[in-house]
Amino acid sequence: MNSVGLPEPQKFRLFSLLNSPGPAGMFLGFALAIMIVQKKWRAFGILGIMVVAFALLLTLVRVGWISCIIMIVAYFARSQLKNKVQLIVLGLILILAYVFVLPTLPGAKEVSSRISTFESLEEDHSFNERLVFAQHIISDVISNPVGRGIGSSGLGVKLTQSSDTVKVFDNGYLNLFYLFGLPLGLGVIFMLGYIFLVLFKISKMEKIYAPISFAAISATLFLLLGSNVLSGLSGYILMLVISFALSHTTIKRRDM
Repeated sequence: MNSVGLPEPQKFRLFSLLNSPGPAGMFLGFALAIMIVQKKWRAFGILGIMVVAFALLLTLVRVGWISCIIMIVAYFARSQLKNKVQLIVLGLILILAYVFVLPTLPGAKEVSSRISTFESLEEDHSFNERLVFAQHIISDVISNPVGRGIGSSGLGVKLTQSSDTVKVFDNGYLNLFYLFGLPLGLGVIFMLGYIFLVLFKISKMEKIYAPISFAAISATLFLLLGSNVLSGLSGYILMLVISFALSHTTIKRRDM
């Protein structure tokens, strides 16, 4: 619980009813991205966007921030010119709010210091630990190419109570190889890549759900560089958003 902060006013990270800051950051990041890219999902308009944006900042979850940005960029790449202009305007509004409004709010200092870590990743303790961890796991995967099985990482280690387990995994791709081995791990990655290509193609025709799903799979492929986002609440959110386009396209074909 050390990463959550102290149980004192303005000294702990926001997470509401979502167990911890991590899942809360992922949920708010995806919610904010969807609200920004399409008007139909904006509860309370610009005010609603501001509330969700500041709540996301207060989680101090960098993965949530990154997922939101990647989704917006991916959607921007597949959207029409009119939507691109609207996204640019909204982006400018959020930047102005960050510059002028955020400093006046409680907890602004913690948010600003957290964002500043992106400027010097080579000095960031968490980033350096991830590099060392990746080197260690690569050696383990090479020595054990068939994988260690489900329950060898994540919360499942509480059940196994074995010394050959890793609770916190800082690389999602390596986690797939660690669990399923090289053949099955490559199969999962290939499946995600195939979904990416399918949604890229569908997003040319269907402009409501497909671009959002394409943005979600783009975020998934990027976020796997940092952690296994396919498990837990984050995985549920990702798969749910990715399935929007596929289910909508299936229903539409049946109707035709």
